[in-house]
Amino acid sequence: MKFFSNLLVVLLLASGASFAQIPLDPLGNLEYDQLLSDVWGYVDNGTEYALVGVRNGTSIVNVSDPCNPFEVDFVDGPNTIWRDIKTWGNYAYVTNEGDEGIKIIDLSNLPGPVSSSNWDGGLYANSQNGFVSFETSHNIFIDENGIGYIVGANFGNRGCIIIDIAANPLNPPILNIYNDNYVHDVFVRGDTMWLSEINAGRMAIFDVSDKTNLQLIGLANTPDGAAHNAWVSDDNNYMFTTDETGGGKVTCFNVSNLSNIFIEDVYVSSLGGNDAVPHNVHVLGDYLVTSHYHDGITIVDISNPSNLVEVDAHDTSPNYSGQGFEGCWGAYPYLPSGRMLATDQQEGLFIYGDASTECIQRLEVQFKVLLEGPLDGNTMQTNLGNLIPLQQPYGSSPFNYAGTETLTNIPANMVDWVLVEVRNNVTPNISGARSTTTLATKAGILLNDGRIVDLDGVSALTFNNLDPSDAYYFCIRHRNHLDILTSIPLNSSNGSVVYDFTDNDSKALGPSQLKSMGFGKYAMYAGEFNSDGNIQNTDRDSWKSDPAILNTYNLNDGNLDGTVQVTDYDRWYENRTKAGVAEIDFN
Repeated sequence: MKFFSNLLVVLLLASGASFAQIPLDPLGNLEYDQLLSDVWGYVDNGTEYALVGVRNGTSIVNVSDPCNPFEVDFVDGPNTIWRDIKTWGNYAYVTNEGDEGIKIIDLSNLPGPVSSSNWDGGLYANSQNGFVSFETSHNIFIDENGIGYIVGANFGNRGCIIIDIAANPLNPPILNIYNDNYVHDVFVRGDTMWLSEINAGRMAIFDVSDKTNLQLIGLANTPDGAAHNAWVSDDNNYMFTTDETGGGKVTCFNVSNLSNIFIEDVYVSSLGGNDAVPHNVHVLGDYLVTSHYHDGITIVDISNPSNLVEVDAHDTSPNYSGQGFEGCWGAYPYLPSGRMLATDQQEGLFIYGDASTECIQRLEVQFKVLLEGPLDGNTMQTNLGNLIPLQQPYGSSPFNYAGTETLTNIPANMVDWVLVEVRNNVTPNISGARSTTTLATKAGILLNDGRIVDLDGVSALTFNNLDPSDAYYFCIRHRNHLDILTSIPLNSSNGSVVYDFTDNDSKALGPSQLKSMGFGKYAMYAGEFNSDGNIQNTDRDSWKSDPAILNTYNLNDGNLDGTVQVTDYDRWYENRTKAGVAEIDFN
């Protein structure tokens, strides 16, 4: 699905549940070797992109993985400080104050290469020569009907040129021109146009129901006389403005009656105070999202318009303080995922969101083990079949694992459930002391070829909130085989640990902790019926309490054939005399 209006996302969000809180956690950052300007968002078939204004062009960045944003294409343009971007359908419209008019970028081929063209004016019957042309412009807004409003162009008094993008996206007809004053920014919704006349220090409000006959319906002077931009509340009753000056305010105007406009409240960034310089404000439901130059991005609760309350802020430019125009230029809070974008001129593109649900560090583990009991040649038998419980069986003592891993059916190649434990990087004491601490545990499926996989029967096990760059010991546990621990702590630079216990007895910590099966393969010792970390007489006693039990999933079934019988005891008897088997307690 493509979003055919830059306001459609706004409307969708505004119609949903009210926002109790907006997390502003930094998720990802993409640095540039050029200074940045404004930012906008675009969505194509669920993939989210940031459209980033750069001094020498426009950068198109895939931000669907907010932790790892990457540039998919770059469109060159004239070198300029100012570059603003809006979208309509598959097109991005980029203004600049350098040359070439407006850059129109065709985004329909994403994630492949994009194409672009320039538009610098067209026919206009009311002009002196019937034609309007311009090389530069400051900003553009596109309303829900595909009408574009170009402001600050080098034509006439640099007011507002109104064009019909929906009628012709690549060569839009010019509908009208407002030329009374310089216009720095513009917001339009429905039949109302809100012009930021920064030099006049005011907002000029027009009825644009007839695009060829604009009617002035309201004026409002901003408190600091530097009306930079404005955004209107979802119910159209309040207008929020920024004064782009030192100590400038974000102001809430009551505009429910345009013949009686008054100020409800003003807000100044807590990070900057009297030095704060607000730039661009956006309304997101009950919140304002504002870029604040040196003070980064701020979130303000506007649920009570007469009491604006800052609820979050993030300084994108810690190297700058005081009054000034470096730092955070733009913000875009309308991605469907709920993530926010911000451009810091010096520090690059930032993606914000909820760190409790996104960018969680993940460690993938791919282990291979063999169980002596069911091993038959190079693979293990799967005789237990549907005797295996659908839910992991390690909830009772001594394992006491509370995980709820549950299968819908038993895979045909499943041998049994196993536990994989992540242990801290503290060298275990081989005298039997319990010296390692378990950081995380997961129940996995052991397949007949020795692979331990997740519940889908294919994927590797994944542990969340573990730093892949850290080193960990890993313990493999089975209900009646001796625990094994990796002989060394393992880490991974790419988030994945691969370890095969089956090809060398040195893969497990301590002497003789894996049993040689005589054909270059090593397996976990069978016969650990009471799961105390040793194979000894108490295991025999445990087995003897359950003789000749048929067709069951039982702890004392050492060879996992579904029957407790003398062959299970024989396996214990053989292993109890192996040197070193009972020397390490990994619990």
